[in-house]
Amino acid sequence: VGGNHEVPHLCTAHLPGNVDFPFNDRASAARFIEQPILCGLWAAGLSFSKCHAELRVPYDINLIQIWTGEEFGRGARLWTNGYDFYTPTQPLIAHDYTPGKNQKKWNHNSDEYAASRARLQTILKQDGSDQSEAAYASIDKKYDIGEKRSLEQYAHFCGIDIVHKKELFSWCTDYKWIPYDWNETEIEV
Repeated sequence: VGGNHEVPHLCTAHLPGNVDFPFNDRASAARFIEQPILCGLWAAGLSFSKCHAELRVPYDINLIQIWTGEEFGRGARLWTNGYDFYTPTQPLIAHDYTPGKNQKKWNHNSDEYAASRARLQTILKQDGSDQSEAAYASIDKKYDIGEKRSLEQYAHFCGIDIVHKKELFSWCTDYKWIPYDWNETEIEV
């Protein structure tokens, strides 16, 4: 990027007051890296993985109308299922956010959004959300938080305590891998 041996490095998110879900900040830059480095957040615009990540932790097709929260929710689910996020050593793609000439508008449906918001809050175990058996009855295990690492561990790793809706930190850090129990058959598929 800019001839400076830089790559975009996504490492901060914000959770402003009176919102339910954080949003990723614009990527900062990592310079002169020789191997991929860990980062704390997942981004839809730069997501590469083994195919089994898509099979084991697919997009939740029931989160209709969710925009803010989509990336953090999916990232929390991936990370707690044992997947990590990395910044590559060189820029691979770019995303042009300029609106197209005949770009369609998003049709908002407040009922769909309310149901999806409540579902995501339940999945992320947010304070005040419905944690009843009835609420979880509609959430297939593949759409839930994983069991490899906890949401509390993710909060200390990425800086967002989603359960209590608090920002713990909002700066880039030298991420350290958080271990979990695994076996070779899990990663060979």
